[in-house]
Amino acid sequence: MRNRLVHGYDEIDIEVVWSVAANEIRPLIEVLEAACAVWPLREPPDH
Repeated sequence: MRNRLVHGYDEIDIEVVWSVAANEIRPLIEVLEAACAVWPLREPPDH
């Protein structure tokens, strides 16, 4: 989306931008906060 906003501003669908801002930012913040709460990992993750 960043590339479209920066380089394709004449083709931006404001409804899509608003939908992302209204519906996807809050869940992203919650996931990032949870990840930061346990960082750094005390043990390496299992692969």
